[in-house]
Amino acid sequence: MPNYMQNSFNIIKGGICDMEYGSICSRKNEKIIQAAKLSDKKHRDRENLFFIEGAKLLQEAIIDNLQIVSIFFTQSALEKYSHIISQAKNAQLFELTNEVFEKLTCEEAPQGIFTIIKKPCEFHFDGNYLSEGGFLILEDVQNPMNIGAIFRCAYSLGIEKIILTKGCADVYNPKALRGAMGSIFKCKFEYCDSLHSFIEKQQSFGNRVICTTLSEQSLLLGDFEFNKTDIFIIGNEGNGISEKTISLCDSSIIIPMLSGAESLNAATACAVVLWEKNKNKLLDIHKKGETQNG
Repeated sequence: MPNYMQNSFNIIKGGICDMEYGSICSRKNEKIIQAAKLSDKKHRDRENLFFIEGAKLLQEAIIDNLQIVSIFFTQSALEKYSHIISQAKNAQLFELTNEVFEKLTCEEAPQGIFTIIKKPCEFHFDGNYLSEGGFLILEDVQNPMNIGAIFRCAYSLGIEKIILTKGCADVYNPKALRGAMGSIFKCKFEYCDSLHSFIEKQQSFGNRVICTTLSEQSLLLGDFEFNKTDIFIIGNEGNGISEKTISLCDSSIIIPMLSGAESLNAATACAVVLWEKNKNKLLDIHKKGETQNG
């Protein structure tokens, strides 16, 4: 008996349109085997695909016009989220048994939706994107959850251009995608071959590069006057920013904290600094009613 069955036509009640979908009831089905392999970076890179889980991220992917290849869902998810699933045009749709879905999910409490997406074309900053500055740089940030959290806070605080060194975790790691809550789809980012060359290029445009580090020359955050084009660097979770990179920076700042307090993690420090950098712009936007609270 085949382990994959394509239903002739199924009407999803509650959706915005009728949809055709197949049914998979075996964990040994080739589509399931290949989908499960996407948890490995090498397979994601080779196939140029990644996956997301849950209704919220699926909706964000649809809004941002990502190329959705296929959606796997349980019966309960179909009943609850058909209005979202039905919006994914040209995607292959498959209903799975709960047992089969367990082979795919990385979540402790999954919503029953597993979506495979084609990676967008790699973005390369050039022209005005480079000369206008305003980048956030991540140097060897290795925890994918930090990557996701940093993207989330960067986008929410007005930063949409991010440079990552090759030592950073994969942006398409499922933990990074979950932590970013769709912000990765909205930001432009590039993995940089030579961070130091990039810094020197930015400085040739007159853009300042700022880091956080403890030194006698560091200024207190709050006393430092940011420019729109300033570039901020976040360093490795354990080792911080490398000495070479620090030596290339134009200025360094420190976040004032209570004596004896532990240093902030990368994502939290990023949020504090970016709020200080962009607070006037964000307050103006909020006062004009161009954003929603929360």
